[in-house]
Amino acid sequence: MSDMMKLHQEFFEGHPHFLAESFNSSWILRCLADRFIDMETGKVDLGEDFIELITYADSITSPGFVARYFASFMNPLTEQSKAERYMFQIDVMGLLHHHYFLDFDGIHPFAGMVPLVNDRGEMLVESTHSFDNYLLNANATTTQKAIAWDFIMFMMQADNLPTEPGYLGLYLACAPNRGLFEHIIREHLPIYFGQNRWNQHVYPWFPGTVDEAIDGLIARRTLYGDLPMQSMSRFPRVIDDIIEENMGKYHDGLFSIEQTALNLQNQITLALMEMYR
Repeated sequence: MSDMMKLHQEFFEGHPHFLAESFNSSWILRCLADRFIDMETGKVDLGEDFIELITYADSITSPGFVARYFASFMNPLTEQSKAERYMFQIDVMGLLHHHYFLDFDGIHPFAGMVPLVNDRGEMLVESTHSFDNYLLNANATTTQKAIAWDFIMFMMQADNLPTEPGYLGLYLACAPNRGLFEHIIREHLPIYFGQNRWNQHVYPWFPGTVDEAIDGLIARRTLYGDLPMQSMSRFPRVIDDIIEENMGKYHDGLFSIEQTALNLQNQITLALMEMYR
């Protein structure tokens, strides 16, 4: 995210775009929180640097921003419209078409998709806003844990999961999911090289065969899936709740950025002190 903001700053004069459709200042603490909150030492520093970064992020956020955690599917018309308004497209949940991973010649405005990583080069992964989340109570019995594990194994089987083309992007090509990911890609990517339900050819520009596209996509997604990963929600829930509540009130205009920073500083510091007792 820091690289995207730096690139935006460098190119803004000649290309006065907003950063991205789904970007606002909340992304600062989602992607760059390690700069301000150190869980190991308990140090919290939400001072002038934080205020300046949030203020700058606000200035490059679209006035029509609507809170969303993923970008919508794009046809050529919406793609062009967004390209005239936004410099980047952030796709947290993998819902955009696979052609962004295949197109590195720049035929599409948002070609050449790469993973979003933190300052340590760890790919940021998000589960909080997935369609299906399953939690097991920490006090579960041994039998309940065994049943839960069996359920996870059941859900890892390709035949037991939705495999419509719209779900193609939802499976991360990391090691535990690799077989499932490859199965789904090989089963459904050919659909995009024929005619879809709107009788449109999705990838008429691709110069190779369907098999070459499939192999290239699997290779690239596997390369990304081998990166070290870090959850975007890596704080204890109590810290996430403090951040969410205060940033929400800030975006609703109830707090100034200075008051928000002070609230976050005091409340997070207190929460960490209580954890370390």
